[in-house]
Amino acid sequence: MITFAKKEDVSTLKRIWKEVFHDQDWYLDLFFESYFQEDQSTLVYKTDGVIVSMLFILPFRMRVHKSEETDVLYFYALATLPEHRGKQLMKQLMDQAIIVAKMRKVAFVILIPASDSLFGYYQKAGFVNFSNKYTVLLQKEEERKAVPTIEKYEVPSSELEKVCQDVLLQQERETLSGLLFSRKDIRFYLKTLLREDGGIYELRLHEKKDYIFYSKEKETLRILFSTLSFRKLQPICLALSEGFHQIKIENIKGLFDNPIPYTMIKGIDEAWNKDTTEFEPLWALPM
Repeated sequence: MITFAKKEDVSTLKRIWKEVFHDQDWYLDLFFESYFQEDQSTLVYKTDGVIVSMLFILPFRMRVHKSEETDVLYFYALATLPEHRGKQLMKQLMDQAIIVAKMRKVAFVILIPASDSLFGYYQKAGFVNFSNKYTVLLQKEEERKAVPTIEKYEVPSSELEKVCQDVLLQQERETLSGLLFSRKDIRFYLKTLLREDGGIYELRLHEKKDYIFYSKEKETLRILFSTLSFRKLQPICLALSEGFHQIKIENIKGLFDNPIPYTMIKGIDEAWNKDTTEFEPLWALPM
């Protein structure tokens, strides 16, 4: 039986999530606090009254062609317990989620496959590749020789939300198409960033303020977003790399090396079901 999850189901949903995706408790608590809505956000499949499969449906706005905006749904945390796989339970959940998308009159649904092997599975369900993720690793010692001197300031926690919001608004003005994030999405992203020992650096270059969003992963400094292009960012990252063995730069303007398929999309509204592959997300999704 397929139904929407209720508040009393949250503990079961978290258990399934941990078993399938292995995320930490703090992330699950933060996600459910931010996005779970009874009878709205989560479709579940029950066998003998027990939830064995789940699919989250999260609403976003998306800009297309600069001046047009539309509603989309993000299918997230699609999971089936291992002992119940191979029974097409997720196909049934996705079919029902598409019906929900039509009822809510959205133009597209999007998702991020949890592994490379799932791209083919979602293609069979009518999804197509929507955007790539670009990543480069800087780790050669010889690349660290010509390191520039920079003025770097850590944005205090009391100002993070405002800075993040201002940066995103500026990016939205400059971008033809992409996802638009609400204050709730920004708060969720920032809380996640801080839990991952990250933050935002403010750089003052030639009397202009630029920003770098980062997190730390053991001996790796991850650059998640920046107002700088890759060409300008690369030498600056080397200046920030003290104490790290490598710098991982992701999804920065001007970075086109090592494309990895990232998001997939499916048209719901025929009026929008055109060449969706020309659209690129404004930024990586917050979760």
